[in-house]
Amino acid sequence: MFKKSNRSAFENFLLGKYERMNRDLIVRSYPYMAAIDPSSICGLQCPFCPTGSENWPENDVPRGHYRKRTTMTVELFDALLDELGEYLFMILFYNWGEPLLNKHLPYFIKRANALDIYTEIHTNLSLRLTDQAMEELLLSGIDEIAASIDGFTAGTYNTYRRGGNFELAKGNIERLAAVKRRLGLDTTIAWNFLVFSFNEHEVEAAKKHCEKLGIVFNKRVAHIYTKTHPGWLPSDRKGELAKSARPEPVDETLRTTCGWHYAYTTINPDGSVSPCCALWDQKYDFGAVGQGVSFAEVWNNKYFKKARSLASGVDAKGIGDLITICNTCPTRKTMPDLYTSLEWRILERSAQVFSGSDSVMVKAFSLLSRESDFRDYYCENFICRRNTPPTGSANSTETDADWPFARLKRELDSVYASKSWRLTYPLRRLSAFMQGIKARR
Repeated sequence: MFKKSNRSAFENFLLGKYERMNRDLIVRSYPYMAAIDPSSICGLQCPFCPTGSENWPENDVPRGHYRKRTTMTVELFDALLDELGEYLFMILFYNWGEPLLNKHLPYFIKRANALDIYTEIHTNLSLRLTDQAMEELLLSGIDEIAASIDGFTAGTYNTYRRGGNFELAKGNIERLAAVKRRLGLDTTIAWNFLVFSFNEHEVEAAKKHCEKLGIVFNKRVAHIYTKTHPGWLPSDRKGELAKSARPEPVDETLRTTCGWHYAYTTINPDGSVSPCCALWDQKYDFGAVGQGVSFAEVWNNKYFKKARSLASGVDAKGIGDLITICNTCPTRKTMPDLYTSLEWRILERSAQVFSGSDSVMVKAFSLLSRESDFRDYYCENFICRRNTPPTGSANSTETDADWPFARLKRELDSVYASKSWRLTYPLRRLSAFMQGIKARR
């Protein structure tokens, strides 16, 4: 359940939806969800994880490019939350490293919780944790702790979680469940089980153990590198071998907006910002926050503008020849809307916050599934009737007195940028905007 209640967060969400629908190249909204990795360090050697493959040079899976190994500092996290915290509904404190290796993690979660941000970590739990550390983690206000434990015996577990300790991980999740009960908390504790051919026979035993502990059991689909480990496909996925032998051609003309350029973002421990959470290689990063550079500056730099332009059908002015990983996105079928399924939580929360008190917000959220109607309603009620910039403008520096003229310039820029895509709609927006100025005089 999301907890946000400040109106500016919901306005930012609606603005982001509007900008994505309109395929804007320069955005004024912030992402509503962030994967903020506290650590790029991990002690395990899982063969299909880039971090794990770097840890184990003898790995038989081709090694990925090195990413700087570090942990996020308090100063960097505070700067990120000072800028983004008002608008984030959710922070996933994990990506390529083990989050519990960052000693500041409880502080990070506590700060996010104070801003009503839903927080979640994924951990291997194969590390020594004191009772005090467990209490501190649970009392930080964390909403979900998911442990990756792929097996129910040590031999099976270590087939993939190389370098891990099954009894330690199993004991830790049992202790977490006990501490949670003792403290009377409602934190979700989950056992994530990646299914392979070598462990599928232990799924039911792990599931029953979770029921006994009163925790959640998640049966998860594993990413399996079939070129080197075809035998690891579980029984219900053997058909994937035939598909991998006949790869589908990539449609280079595919045009689809991506949620990672409008709605969510990935920030690494050193402040670098990746195009999405799937790209380990640091050479694909789009910029970095810190040393005087804000997230908003990165969010609207030439790399993000170019990435957005790939879906708009027009080249961004002056950077048409710029090449990013998004030009040949390797995950175009799965990544563009990876977390869009979570938006129902925001819609549900908006009803709780605004029903009976704010008909404009209620109406706007009710129209999200009808794109044309939503854009018309948003333009009329959130653009044309606003005298000042919206709270949390991502890249606005104009004063209140300058606002109508700056808005007019952006509308004209939008007409120009969209000239090869549904020209009539930007013109209607401009017309409605001018009518709004006339009405206020």
